[in-house]
Amino acid sequence: LSQSVIETLQRAQAVRERINLQKTVALNDQILRSMSPHLASPRKSFQSPKIDQSLNLSQTQDPYDAYVKIKRQLYEQNSELKSQNQIEVQKRKMLEQENEKLSQSLQECQSELQELKSKYTQETIQLQLQVQKLETELSQTVQTLQETDNQKQINEQQIQVHLSKAFSQNQMITQLVQQVDMLTQQLSESGEENKLLQQQMEGFKAQNQKLLLQIENEQNQSMLLTQTQNNKSEEINKLNSLVLSLQTESTQQKSYILSKNDTINSKDQQILSLKAELKLLTQQCENQLELNQSQQERINQLLLFSPERFQRLQSRVEQLESANAILKAENITLSSMVDGLRKEQKLWLGLK
Repeated sequence: LSQSVIETLQRAQAVRERINLQKTVALNDQILRSMSPHLASPRKSFQSPKIDQSLNLSQTQDPYDAYVKIKRQLYEQNSELKSQNQIEVQKRKMLEQENEKLSQSLQECQSELQELKSKYTQETIQLQLQVQKLETELSQTVQTLQETDNQKQINEQQIQVHLSKAFSQNQMITQLVQQVDMLTQQLSESGEENKLLQQQMEGFKAQNQKLLLQIENEQNQSMLLTQTQNNKSEEINKLNSLVLSLQTESTQQKSYILSKNDTINSKDQQILSLKAELKLLTQQCENQLELNQSQQERINQLLLFSPERFQRLQSRVEQLESANAILKAENITLSSMVDGLRKEQKLWLGLK
C-alpha cells in the first residue's frame, strides 16, 4: 500500500511538471505574438496589414502593375497570417493532446485513490475485527485470571485445613506414643496387663499407620496443589505477556491507520489542485481558439474588394492575358525561325 501511494505521488508530480511546462509554452507563445508586426496584442487590438497608399490605381500609370503589387502584398500577408494560424492550430492541437494526457493522468490518479480508499476500508475492517478479537481474548484472559485467583485462594484454604489436620494428627500421635510408653511401663509391672497393653498397642500401631498414610496422602495432595498453583502462575504470566504484545500490536495498527488517513487527505488535496490547473489550461485553450477565429475573420475581410474595382481589374487581366498569348505565339514563330537559321548555318559551315 505504501509503494502504491509513492507511485501515485510520483505520477501527480509528473502531471504538475507537465502543466508547468505547458504554462511556459503558453508564455513563450504570448512573447512571440507580441514580437509579430500584426499581432501586437491578441486580446486588445488587431493591427490590419497596411497597404502602401502610393500604389493607388489612380496615381500609377499602369493599373495592372499596381494590382499585381497589391495582390502580391496581400498574398504575402495572407500567407503569413495563414502560417501563423496553422502554428496556432498546431499549438492548440498539442494543448488538446496534453489536456487529454492530463485528463487520463487525473483519471488514473482518481482510480488509484479509489483503490487506496477501498484498501484502507478493507484494512480498517480487518483491524477492527482484530481489535474485537483481541478484546474478546483479553476479556477471556481476565476471566481466566480471576478464576485462577479464586482457585488459588480455595487451594490455599484447603492447604491450611490439611495442615491444621496434620498438626492435630501429629499431636494425637505424640499423645498415643506417650500412652504407649505409659502402657509399656505398666506392662513391665504386670504380666496380665501386658497382653492387654500389647493388644492395645497393636491397635494403636494400626491406627498410627492409618494416620501416617492419611498424613502422606495429605502431603501428596498439598504438593500437587502447589504444583498446580505454580503451573497456573506460569500460565498467568504467559497470558499477561500475550496481553501486552496484543496491546502493543493494537497501538501500532492504530498509528498505521492514522498515517494512512494523513496520506489519503494529502492525496485528495493534490488531486483538487490538479483539477484547478487543468481547468485553467482548458480556459487558455478556449481563449486561443477564439483568437484564431477572430484572426481568420480579419483575413477574410482583408481579401474582400469592391465588385466594380474587381471587374475592372479582371477585364484588364483578361486583356493582358490575350496580349500575352499573342506574344507567346510570335515568340514561338521567332524561335522556329531562329532554329531554321541555326540549322542552315551549321550546314553552311559543314560545306565550307
